Amino acid sequence: MEAEREIKVPEVSDITGIKSHKWMVNDLIKTIRCAKANYLVALGLFCYTEALGLQLLQFRARNHNKGFSPRKCFNTFAAEYLNYQDVLQKHSDIYGIFRNGLCHEYFIKVNRGGQGGVSIYYSDDADKLRSQGIDTSKGIAISKDGRFRFFVIEPYLNDFVAATRRLSNEMKNADWDPDEMTI
Repeated sequence: MEAEREIKVPEVSDITGIKSHKWMVNDLIKTIRCAKANYLVALGLFCYTEALGLQLLQFRARNHNKGFSPRKCFNTFAAEYLNYQDVLQKHSDIYGIFRNGLCHEYFIKVNRGGQGGVSIYYSDDADKLRSQGIDTSKGIAISKDGRFRFFVIEPYLNDFVAATRRLSNEMKNADWDPDEMTI
């Protein structure tokens, strides 16, 4: 039996101001620490990325009720706050491949003969992924030929927490509370 490895999670005590943002991050951290539930964390990260994208676009429009497509919400937050613009430019259907695959099929969508999965990232896994031509610097990991697709939780979670902190501060400083609409 393999020895249990520690999952590194970021410090989140400084996310203040927006209740729903704190709840999202705390739910993810607790799920990792208590259940080590990689699938639920991956699904939560994709859903929360989409939700924060909606809040961001409504914040910019200064309209709590304005609607936007889920794909636009996800892509906007991922590109502008998670700094995944390069990944989104190289692979135009990240939303469909990863988010829709996880939500509707339980798996990341792959091409025939390909491989996909959800991984809790450990530092000793990086060499194995890199040997397959997979960039491990971001949480959305796709081989150069597109056959291997992985969602790697640790780097995405770190990027998500930093992005959530940034958005929360911007909204708080502008006296905008996205929770006013929903709570």
